[in-house]
Amino acid sequence: MRGIALHLLILLVYLIDPYVTSASVFSLEFGGKGSDPGQFGREIYVAFAVDGSIYVSDPLNSRIQVFDRTGGFLRSIAPREDDPFTFNHIRDITVGYDSALWVADWKLEPISGEVGTRLYLYTPCIHRFDGEGRYLGSITIEDAERYKKGGVLAPIIHILDRQGEASFAIRPEDYDRPLHLASDWLGNLYVLDERRNIVYGYDSSGVLILRFGSYGELDRAEGIECDGFGNIYVADTGNNRIVKFNAEGKFLYSIGRKGRRNGEFISPYLVRVIEDGSLLVVDRSTFKKVFRSYLPGRREGLRYDPSDYQWVLRTKAPKEEERRAHKTWMRRIQRFRPDGSFKGKITLRFSEDEKGLELIGIDRNGDLYLFDPETHRIKVHRLPQTGKRWGDVQKGYAIGIEKGVGYMGLDGGDDIDLGYNYLYRVDFLRVVQSLLFEYDLTEGVTTSLEGSVQYFYAYRRTDYPQEKPPPGGWAYDYLLVDDFIRGRINATLKVVLDPDPYRYRLMRLNLFLGAAYYDFGYDATHPKNLAHARYYLHQHELGAGIDWDVLRDLNLYFSFAVRYPGDFMAWRYRYWDEEGRLGATGRFKGRTVIAYGGINMVF
Repeated sequence: MRGIALHLLILLVYLIDPYVTSASVFSLEFGGKGSDPGQFGREIYVAFAVDGSIYVSDPLNSRIQVFDRTGGFLRSIAPREDDPFTFNHIRDITVGYDSALWVADWKLEPISGEVGTRLYLYTPCIHRFDGEGRYLGSITIEDAERYKKGGVLAPIIHILDRQGEASFAIRPEDYDRPLHLASDWLGNLYVLDERRNIVYGYDSSGVLILRFGSYGELDRAEGIECDGFGNIYVADTGNNRIVKFNAEGKFLYSIGRKGRRNGEFISPYLVRVIEDGSLLVVDRSTFKKVFRSYLPGRREGLRYDPSDYQWVLRTKAPKEEERRAHKTWMRRIQRFRPDGSFKGKITLRFSEDEKGLELIGIDRNGDLYLFDPETHRIKVHRLPQTGKRWGDVQKGYAIGIEKGVGYMGLDGGDDIDLGYNYLYRVDFLRVVQSLLFEYDLTEGVTTSLEGSVQYFYAYRRTDYPQEKPPPGGWAYDYLLVDDFIRGRINATLKVVLDPDPYRYRLMRLNLFLGAAYYDFGYDATHPKNLAHARYYLHQHELGAGIDWDVLRDLNLYFSFAVRYPGDFMAWRYRYWDEEGRLGATGRFKGRTVIAYGGINMVF
């Protein structure tokens, strides 16, 4: 049995993953803070060409940069002094199938008058460039005729135009409002006006071909996308849904409602159609997970003190409330079929240091582009094709070893010699190991498996050097050996039934298995004394339980266990007397089934 124990200990060590991986593994990183080529400001927008090129709109540096699929810098698009356009506050960007480039901005649009008395209008616009970065023109969003006729109230201010001439300009309050862009395979451009809740469609030459949407139909929509059939998808952020329209702007169906369950959203802002036709939707819901490792907590009083003998003897992991908490932040990307049915979801895990990463884009392959606001670097996360990754499993390991040697000698008070009447020596080893695996199957389902093994071996010897066996008697010097191993496996499934913090409900399922084996024996050491005995003890246990929040204020729990009566172990023994004859045998066996449950409520 000692060999089995050592193999179990070695197996626990072998299962440990020696590498600590980040919650998210990034296959590509590029960029940085600054204004040099390949660097970015604090706010950026991304788009992707058919050939895999990456386009980055950088408002702070007033430029568009183009990178290859590996993040290598290719070129930059920025206005020069003699160019017929300027970048004022560029934002969203899209690249068509013909490599045409569109970028949202605002501009001063002349609407009447001659030089010196010209009237301008501050208006959102979209600049258009060809695949080589040559400027082809701009599309303005505001209806200038409404302002010329005086049908809309807006302040008029004095300005200097590009020629340095004094002029006047109408400046609506929301002239620099966000526009979101998408393009289809025919080269048409679709513009989502977030503040006005209107979708505009333009052909490849910039002619308006479609307009739909209004207040009430959409609410602060922040994302737009087109599929290969001309259908238009809008991330209706304020209404917590995705709305699908056909190529004529006719409503087809909507997906989702407010919530954190599958098919529900918390402020969706990004929608993308990928190569296989699936629809990926990103919302702003986040989930915080806490993994408690075997490391001692950071609070005062929970650290190990080598000078404290009680801590030295503590060869087991800290209690759960004393363990160090490691926080993981989870975000989800939901996947839908073209008919709007839920297909699955992708769960992203971020460490405490990574929780500030912003998901800014998804390319046609489904690769995720995240932006680090601290370093201004773009990090690309390619989803693993095999599903679950070993690096996503959170792991904890603890081991405690206690080794001791003891010696004791006793000279009794009933004689006058200086020799010891009783000698005792013990040599022991105790090893305790715990191993914990925890994995978040989804943002609301967590499974964990925890195993522990305790091994104890002791070698003891007792001698009576002053005692001489009488004629026909026996010397009772003994060698005693203890060999003990106990193991337990505990599996837990935790399901968040309602993640709403005001209605939070949880269900926990638990299953445990345990076993212990203890071999004890002693042998007389005198060659003429053949007395010896062997004890074989064992114990098995099995149990399961449920802890269920039926309602917010009602909790039920139930557990059962099958084990031996009390804390006894089943045993059998055999004893041989001083002449080597079998003198006695015995055994004990039993079983107890324990079940208990209860109700907790508030009323």
